[in-house]
Amino acid sequence: MKSDRVFWGLLLIIFGGLFLLQNLGYLSFQFGNLWRLWPLFLIYWGFSALLKQKDGATNPVLYVVQIVILAILVYFIVKPKEKERNPHEGLEWYFDNEEEGAVEGESSNGAMRQHDFEVPLEEVEKASLNIDFGAGTLSMGGVTAGLVAANAATNFGTYAFEQQVNGKSAEISLSHQSKKMKFKKGEFENTVNVTLNESVFWKLDIETGASDCQLDLSNYKIESLALKGGASKMDVKLGQPIGKSQIDIETGASQLVVLVPANAAVRLTTETGLTGTTIEGLSKQKDGTYTTSVYNDSAKDLYKIKISAGVASIEVKTY
Repeated sequence: MKSDRVFWGLLLIIFGGLFLLQNLGYLSFQFGNLWRLWPLFLIYWGFSALLKQKDGATNPVLYVVQIVILAILVYFIVKPKEKERNPHEGLEWYFDNEEEGAVEGESSNGAMRQHDFEVPLEEVEKASLNIDFGAGTLSMGGVTAGLVAANAATNFGTYAFEQQVNGKSAEISLSHQSKKMKFKKGEFENTVNVTLNESVFWKLDIETGASDCQLDLSNYKIESLALKGGASKMDVKLGQPIGKSQIDIETGASQLVVLVPANAAVRLTTETGLTGTTIEGLSKQKDGTYTTSVYNDSAKDLYKIKISAGVASIEVKTY
């Protein structure tokens, strides 16, 4: 129906404009409201079915429904961004336990705490790294002579770091822990920087919440990457594939940029909802996937990338 094309076209234009204004610093998204408003689309599809006319013409009432739904979406998702104001100021956030007190070792008065972790390389050839990160800034890049090095700075909660090394393999986990986060004044800060050894084969499992993720993996041998993000901004740069590498990225309301080498064998599959998608350097195939010019299923070294997204801006480019 023509009205459907108009509705979805306007929706993409509006969200594209909102993402642009947010990047320029004029607006602040209320990402959490997106998931509360998803029944609006069921309501729209219901009206669309009921008001469809036999001759294929559009019932004028449907345009009114579209305007109302778009207005509701914009009203509840966007608010003016206040200058020099922390978006978390004046909020009380409670996690698993609402009792008074905090996790042992956490900062309960808003003071910054520094956490540094390091694991020696020894004989490790393959390793898995699991990162459970909430809100804040997560970065990964550079190289270390050891197996892994991480430093974190936060003024709420604490970090748990676990390692298990068995000869030539290792399992490592890094997670942020906080029973209670309460801020009525000031800002909350939570940053983590992780550096890996470039000679080790890595399996990465990263889960984040409302965060800014800058992952430069171009120096690393990535066997697999599972990246899950909520309302986040994620930049991922991959190096040359080693073997048949599986890259799975799942995100909700976010801005996602993925960079892959132009001379690498890459196959991209997307499962997206309301997204603005830009793909450069890859060609669309008959089955709906995208591949680089050198891709071949029988290639020794290749990336199979799958992106699942809700409301997002997605860019996949070669470099």
